[in-house]
Amino acid sequence: MPAPTPTPLPFPLPTNLPPLETLYFPTPNPNPAQPYILFIPGNPGLVGYYVAYLSALSALAKLPILALSHSGFCPGQACAKPTPPGYWGLRDQVRHKAEIIRWLAEEKGWDKVLLMGHSVGGYVFMEVIRELGGEGEKVEVVGGVGLFPTIVDIGKSPSGRLLTSILSYVPPLPSIAATAARALTLLPAPVLDTILKAVTRQPPSAASVTGTFLTAPGMVFQALELAREEVETITEDAWGEEIWGCDDTPLVFYFGRNVTTSRSLHEGGTDADSIQDHWVAEETREKLLEARGTGVRMVVCEDGLPHGFCISHGEIMAEKAAAWVNEMAAKGNPGGSLGEGPHRTGP
Repeated sequence: MPAPTPTPLPFPLPTNLPPLETLYFPTPNPNPAQPYILFIPGNPGLVGYYVAYLSALSALAKLPILALSHSGFCPGQACAKPTPPGYWGLRDQVRHKAEIIRWLAEEKGWDKVLLMGHSVGGYVFMEVIRELGGEGEKVEVVGGVGLFPTIVDIGKSPSGRLLTSILSYVPPLPSIAATAARALTLLPAPVLDTILKAVTRQPPSAASVTGTFLTAPGMVFQALELAREEVETITEDAWGEEIWGCDDTPLVFYFGRNVTTSRSLHEGGTDADSIQDHWVAEETREKLLEARGTGVRMVVCEDGLPHGFCISHGEIMAEKAAAWVNEMAAKGNPGGSLGEGPHRTGP
């Protein structure tokens, strides 16, 4: 009989922060010596997309997991930034995550954290490592895992180029899209749900999250303005050897490919053309592998997992990620074992 799927719990956070959606997966037998996983989503920063992935990871990793939405993405609450420019930028996202990590260490004694981020969440956790690297910090970052990370030259990716082009022709797009979101709220929920399932081809759980997002004008505006900032800000490699070369904080990055594959899981395992990661250019990934692949484990997916793995391939990604986090947690300082340079297949 299969083990029951872990169910997330809410997790109250400090009230001085913007409203944040949380998913908390505790462990049955907490071990204070073990780290917890702090998961940071991509954009749009709704953790609801990751329930299946995080549930599977919780069952396999045996570590507490706390997933945090990005500021500006909290369904059912007014979460827009009250001051100009009206949205929470990349710097805000980094600062809020670092504040929460410090608060957890101070209030709950959680002083060891393993950071994990998807897409732009990879950039955010790299910046959080830098933020927590100062003198007198009480938090130990035991490792970081980036899943399809957009940490360099996002504007050179296929989707980055498209977004840049659209925003250059239609600068007020975020405001226009927010107005369209208000119009969608006029549709009956069953009608909108049927349309989204047909258009997005997402499973019901993901389509429901998409519906919540698309009918929240503030979140639509937040997502597009944050995306604009991503392509403008995430350009050259922003970190030095104090991050890339730190043996005390091993890093693992899992990249997709933008090529035709005959092993596409995105199409249910059938032979198909698959553009797996439209947010990371092939050239960008290869340059990063060459420049930073020594001492940092970089895995290039050969299994056809898409950039948006959380929609329908969360369990498969969880199996891979669990192997890395369990190794980090068990060894405490696994820099040697994980710092084997670039890999092209497998976990």
